Amino acid sequence: MLRNFRSAASLAIVGLAGSLTLALTLASCSPRTSEPKQAASVPVKDSATQPTKQPTKQPTNSEPSTPQTAAAQPPASTESQPMDPLLAAWKDIPIDPRTGAVTLTDEQWQQRLSPDQYRILRQKGTERAFTGKLWDKGGPGEYRCAACGNLLFTGDDKFVSECGWPAFDKAIKGTIRYESDRTYGMLRTEVMCSRCDGHLGHVFNDGPTDTGTRYCINSVSIVHIPGTTSSKNMETEAIIEAPAKK
Repeated sequence: MLRNFRSAASLAIVGLAGSLTLALTLASCSPRTSEPKQAASVPVKDSATQPTKQPTKQPTNSEPSTPQTAAAQPPASTESQPMDPLLAAWKDIPIDPRTGAVTLTDEQWQQRLSPDQYRILRQKGTERAFTGKLWDKGGPGEYRCAACGNLLFTGDDKFVSECGWPAFDKAIKGTIRYESDRTYGMLRTEVMCSRCDGHLGHVFNDGPTDTGTRYCINSVSIVHIPGTTSSKNMETEAIIEAPAKK
């Protein structure tokens, strides 16, 4: 009987050990509930946090910030604009400080002036009547020598003449040089720029205004600058005959 009890006890112990071994084996093979949560949190962190930081990324040296758009802004004033080529040419013209006369050689004049300007201003030519752009046009402003920019006439003194050339009844005092011209069998008074000796035209005593003077000027010899007022209240003159040479 004792032997039977021991045998039964031994079988019970073996069965209990086998049950425990099976339970441990199953426990080790079953998945852990905490691991899926950690694996799922990794992509959430990478996909959710990274895009939200990109819009607030600070600019680097190679990525200028939005306020740096000065190149697209309009200029603050017109003073920074490039100077008109004609005004720039007048500004750079060499002038003798003692006499106020332009000191350019004939070759230099030929390089600076157009062919028509050189023919008329330097060789005393004449443009055909009714072909100049200023003979029947003009208006308020100033009329300057096309060669050197010397102020010669004002728009208030210009009138339309049937002769076919721009006409003025007065000139700014001291800006015109007068000389007798006996070419073509006539006696006329030639008018020239007092600064550069450029040929402008002639002056006659058949003007329709109260001065009785008509400065007959080539359009090529002058430039109209509208909207200027530097000649306002300047003294003028109306001379018909050239002064006698001493």
